[in-house]
Amino acid sequence: MILLSPISGLHVQEIVDAQVLSINAPLRASAYAFGYSSDRNNRQLMVYCNGTTEACTYSGFNGARLLCGMDNSGYGSSIVQQYDVNNAIGYQTYVYVFRLSNSPNYIHGAKFDTNFKRMKFKALKTIPTESGEDSEHFGKKDL
Repeated sequence: MILLSPISGLHVQEIVDAQVLSINAPLRASAYAFGYSSDRNNRQLMVYCNGTTEACTYSGFNGARLLCGMDNSGYGSSIVQQYDVNNAIGYQTYVYVFRLSNSPNYIHGAKFDTNFKRMKFKALKTIPTESGEDSEHFGKKDL
């Protein structure tokens, strides 16, 4: 996410209605991945996969994997849980970062964890009050 200086008191994500981030979301949950795969209309058509996120099989990686045929051009795509298909809103919980050659039908997503939260709020130069919960959601209201 790129944060731009506010114009008339609004950030760009408030204008385009960006997804809310979820910190330390559950590992096994229903999820959707959205992105632009190079094998679909020359990356001009958004594609999605849906299924259940599960533990990543890559040693030492803090994230999840999702059964998905999106190719490598989809790097950086959102993986969203609690997605409401009628209103197109949900919680972004992971971001697609790689595929493994020995499991090409899975995409692997980096988890938005406490370290990510610290980095994000350090960039904003604000630190929210800790809630003590394992999972937190934050988005437009926190900016």
